[in-house]
Amino acid sequence: MKSAIYSALILAFIFCNHSHAQQMNAPDSPCKNAVITVAASNCFAMEWKKQDMILNAFYASVLKHLDKEDGDKLRIAQRIWLQFRDANCSAEYSLYDGGTGGPPAKLACMEAVTRRRVLELHSMYDWILEK
Repeated sequence: MKSAIYSALILAFIFCNHSHAQQMNAPDSPCKNAVITVAASNCFAMEWKKQDMILNAFYASVLKHLDKEDGDKLRIAQRIWLQFRDANCSAEYSLYDGGTGGPPAKLACMEAVTRRRVLELHSMYDWILEK
C-alpha cells in the first residue's frame, strides 16, 4: 500500500513539475546536459558571458561602418533591447517563486536572448560589413 502511495506521489510530482519549460530546456540550449542547479548556473553564466562578448564585438564592428544617423538608431535600439532582455528574463525568473530553479532559468534566458540578438544583428548588418 505504501509503495503505491509513493509511486502515485512520484508520478504526480513528475507530471506537475514545471521545470520542463523555459529557456534552459530549449532544444538549442548549450547547457542541456547540466542537471545539477549549480552546474547549470555555472554553464549558463559562462555561455551568457561568451554570447555577450560576441554581441559586443559585433555591435562595435557594425557601429564603425554606420554613419552617425544609422549608428544613433542602432544605439537606441540596443538600449531598448537591453531593457527588454532584462525585463523578459526577470519575468522568467519570477516563475520560480524564489526557488532554486530561478537563477539558472534567468541565466539561461539571458544567454538565449543574447544569442538570438547576435543572430538578429548579423541578419540585419552582415551585408554592410561585406561592402
